Amino acid sequence: GPGLPPRLRELEWLEKAYKESDFAKLQRHHSLFYGTPKPFSIISGIPYTPGIEEKNRDMVTHYWENYEIIEKAAIWNNVPIVLAQCLKMFDDLLTGLDMAEDIKNVRVPDPESYSIANFTMLVHGLENASKSMEKVKRWTKEAGRGFMLLKNELDELTSKLKGIEAGTPGEDKADKMLKMIDDSARNMEILIDRIEDLSNRFSDDIKSVIEKAMGFIGKIPSEDTTSSVLRHIAKAESEISKIREDSMKAAKGIREMGGPLAMMLSSLKELKKITEAGVSEAEAEVVEERKGKDIELPDLSLNMGRGGGGA
Repeated sequence: GPGLPPRLRELEWLEKAYKESDFAKLQRHHSLFYGTPKPFSIISGIPYTPGIEEKNRDMVTHYWENYEIIEKAAIWNNVPIVLAQCLKMFDDLLTGLDMAEDIKNVRVPDPESYSIANFTMLVHGLENASKSMEKVKRWTKEAGRGFMLLKNELDELTSKLKGIEAGTPGEDKADKMLKMIDDSARNMEILIDRIEDLSNRFSDDIKSVIEKAMGFIGKIPSEDTTSSVLRHIAKAESEISKIREDSMKAAKGIREMGGPLAMMLSSLKELKKITEAGVSEAEAEVVEERKGKDIELPDLSLNMGRGGGGA
């Protein structure tokens, strides 16, 4: 479940299995006290029937089927954990976008000032750009999957908070949660804008780099095309070909990241509504509690009397 420590997740999976499985088909051998009704009866206070094993086993299973493993109010504790995952995701996303932005910064020397040193520098720059492009291409694919998983966690958490009487988060907790939600939503809006901007110009930026590199190669003086230079040319053209091919996939991947992020933003807004509703409910309870108490006003009669006597 979203945000649950690993040691508790198995309990939640078991709870889900009990709630969603056909009782007759439920694998029950893992149930605590299954097959040992007497100690179960002593601890739980539920009587058992000696000798009627099937009935006793059903009794144990029914008990665990309806057992509340995790207090409903504790689900609020998952909110900051999932939001922290969102904030971590934003940092990772910024790192990836910065890497994508840097690819266009390949330094292409002036073709008029050709030298083998300049050409070697260009080839190294193209090699690094090609490696970065490959990383960006892979990263966009993995990031897209990661966003969807995180969105599903957000939706699952929101659904749980909606679908049960989870109570209300404490006022201090709620304020912190709302701040985290606002921070996450603001970061997400910034990232969506940046992704849109980058996806719109990424292909053109890379195309410009490729054209400049090809322009440099095309102006290498024929008298300088030694076997070493020819190898450099072949290497440069190979890297350019890879950059061109991968850039189309990377641009598509960057563009497609905007969709899951927009859906996550929508999920965050829904979570904010539920959290705000919880705060309002808590405040209403406080007001109602105050209404139920008799409020005593201070007795001002003595002071007023003294004031009158002194006039």
